[in-house]
Amino acid sequence: MLRPWLHSKLTFSLSSSGQMFKKGLDIVRGFSKKIINERQKYHGDTKGIHLECFNENNKDSEVIYHRSSKKKLAMLDLLIAAKKNGHIDDDGIWEEVDTFMFEV
Repeated sequence: MLRPWLHSKLTFSLSSSGQMFKKGLDIVRGFSKKIINERQKYHGDTKGIHLECFNENNKDSEVIYHRSSKKKLAMLDLLIAAKKNGHIDDDGIWEEVDTFMFEV
């Protein structure tokens, strides 16, 4: 069933489908924000000790071999390390996390 009036962002946002979509989107974004904040708090509480291998001054971090004994970090941890080094801000982290959440 086609509903051409829902192709407009304005009319879609005012429809029941648009309201349901917005509510679902708010839930997913709230979850993402909660996870990011919890992980940043964790790294703050541990003084970023698990992010040390990604410090810009660490020459050994330039090449990480597949069979290395170094601990591999999750994507969110890599983004937090990039934020710590000044390469990305909070908005950039949220955009990247949203990309992974919605692309999967």
